Amino acid sequence: MPGHGGSLNCSDITEVYGADSLYRPNGIIKESENIVSEVYSSGASLFSAGGSTLCIQTMVSMMRGKVAVDRGAHIAFFNVAGLVELDIHMLIPKQDMDSGFTLPTTPEQVETTLQNDNEIKNVFITSPLYFGQKANIKEIAKVCKKYYVKLFVDNAHGSHLAIEGEHPIQLGADFCCDSTHKTLNSLTGSAILHLKDTSLYEEAKSKMSIFGSSSPSYLILSSIENGVEFLFENEDLYKNNNIKIQRVIDNVPFRSYSFDSMKLIIDANSGGYSGEELALILRENKIEPELVTNEFILLICPVLFDEKVYTKLIKALSLPIRTFITSNKIKNFVLPKRKIEIYKALRAKSKYNSIKNANGKISAENIYVCPPGQAIVLAGEVIDENIMGILIKNGIEQIKVVC
Repeated sequence: MPGHGGSLNCSDITEVYGADSLYRPNGIIKESENIVSEVYSSGASLFSAGGSTLCIQTMVSMMRGKVAVDRGAHIAFFNVAGLVELDIHMLIPKQDMDSGFTLPTTPEQVETTLQNDNEIKNVFITSPLYFGQKANIKEIAKVCKKYYVKLFVDNAHGSHLAIEGEHPIQLGADFCCDSTHKTLNSLTGSAILHLKDTSLYEEAKSKMSIFGSSSPSYLILSSIENGVEFLFENEDLYKNNNIKIQRVIDNVPFRSYSFDSMKLIIDANSGGYSGEELALILRENKIEPELVTNEFILLICPVLFDEKVYTKLIKALSLPIRTFITSNKIKNFVLPKRKIEIYKALRAKSKYNSIKNANGKISAENIYVCPPGQAIVLAGEVIDENIMGILIKNGIEQIKVVC
C-alpha cells in the first residue's frame, strides 16, 4: 500500500489482491481494456498511467525499419527515437496562408515520400494537431497499406472522435494513442494505446513496462474507464459542444477559429491586441488560456462547462477594437540544417553553452516548449540565429552543444 495507508484516498492502491497488474492483466484491468477496445473498435486497447508519452514510447519501440515523421511531432517521439537509434525521414509541415496555422500531413505528402524512399516502413503523424486540425487519416491509411507501411497516429487530442466515427483506429491506423485527460473527463496522465492487430497486445505490454512506472496510479487507471464511459453515455454533450463555442465566435469582436469541438482560438491581433494582453484580461476574469502567443490565445472548452462560463468569456472579450495589428503569422518552415543523427548527437561529447554564443554549433539535446510539446531544435541540428531568437524568447538561456 502507499504510505498514507488509504487515508488520503482509499482507491489509491498498488497491485494488491484483486486489483490486477497493469502490464500482465488478467482481471479487472483486462476486463476494462476489453470494454474500451470494443467501443473504440480496436483490436486491443492498453491503458497508460503515463500519458500519451508512454504510449508514444511504446509505439516507437515497436517500429521496424525507417520512419517518416512530421517535424512538428511531439517531443516524446524524438526523445525515444534517439534512445532506440531510429532512422528518421522528416516530413515538412505546411501552413495555411490565411491564418498561419500549421496544416496536417496530407495523403499526397505521404505517398510522395513512400514513392521516393522504399526503406521507409513506418509513418508517424499527429492528428488532430494541437490547434485541432485533422489529417485525412482514411486516405493516409490507404496509402500506407498500398506500400505495406505501418501507420502510427498521435491522437492525443482526439479521444472524443470515436463517437463521430473519426477516430484514427476506426479509419485504418495500425497504432494510435489517446490522452483521455485532454478531451475526456479523466485524470491527468491517463491515456490509451490502441492496436489494430490484437496479436501485438503482449509485445506492446512488454514494451510499455520498460518505459512505464512499476507503480502505476490506480486512480488514473480507473479514471480512464470513467472518462470513456462518460463519453459514450453523453454523446450529445460532445457533439453539441461546438454550438457553445460558435456562440462565442458570433459574439466577440475578434476573428476566431474552431477546428475541433473542444477548442477555441482567438486572433488577438485582429482586434488590435496582443495575445499576452488578452490573456491578462482573461486571467483578471479567472479564465486561464491553454496557450498564449503574441498573435493568438487558445482555449480548451470541456463539455461540462455550462452556459455561464461562455457568457463570462464573451463579456471578458467584449473589448473596444483598436487598430489591427499586422503581424507575420506566416513563418517559413526552414528546418535547421542537420549535421548528425539524433541518437549520435545525444551520445556525443557535449557541454552547456550560452544561447547567445551558440550560433553555428550543433545541438546535443532536444529542446522544446510545452504546451504544445513541439521541438524548437533537435539533437544533431545546427543552431542558427532564428533558432537562437526563439530559444531566448522562450526564456531558454543555455543549450547543450556537441564539442
